[in-house]
Amino acid sequence: MVTLANISGQLDLSTFSDTICLPILDGLLHWMVCPSAEAQDPFPSAAPHSLLTPQRLVLECLCKLSIQDGNVDLLLATPPFSRQEKLFTVLLRFVGQRKAQVYREMAVAVLSHLAQGDPTAARAIAVQKGSVGNLVGFLEDGVSMAQYQQNPHSLLHMGHPPLDPPSINMMCRAAKGLLAMAKVEENKTEFALYESRLLDISISSVLSAGMEQLGDNTPTRRPPSPRGTSAPGFIQLWRF
Repeated sequence: MVTLANISGQLDLSTFSDTICLPILDGLLHWMVCPSAEAQDPFPSAAPHSLLTPQRLVLECLCKLSIQDGNVDLLLATPPFSRQEKLFTVLLRFVGQRKAQVYREMAVAVLSHLAQGDPTAARAIAVQKGSVGNLVGFLEDGVSMAQYQQNPHSLLHMGHPPLDPPSINMMCRAAKGLLAMAKVEENKTEFALYESRLLDISISSVLSAGMEQLGDNTPTRRPPSPRGTSAPGFIQLWRF
């Protein structure tokens, strides 16, 4: 599993036969959704206080594999579908864990790639409990940290700054995942409760050039502002 984690970023399983890639993906998905202590407890041979578990190691593998479209297609085609739904639930649980930022970002990346890979997956992710809320919260954390970095004294009411800010790259991935979900007609109701929060994110003055570039590449449904500037791409989410 460690070897697979090391090579997953360069591995395109779609170039191999089903007899090779299916057992690999089946094993990864099994360990990812397995509720047993064997999957979720640190490796017995790991260093003291190590947080590395089989499940987290598999998450790293899936994150790297999902970079390539062919691997995403294979992941979504690996039966049964009920296990894929469990996968979405587990990934969303990681997204909600603010104190484990590395694994949180990995889960965001996997969810984003899966949602963009197929409308059925985008629908299945959206109907999971807390799916849209967790991804919106991920974006809000990034905005809050950017505000803190610009003016630490303005957010003293927070008690302490966010532990680790999401990277701009991961914020873009979260936004693209949300956009893929929002494009599915049946998902409109899932976004209704988050319109104001998405709007707050979209008009935040602290969004960096990286996020603004995402907005420039994403058409919006809102008319141009009086100054003729285009709104960030998040507007499309809350008005979809």
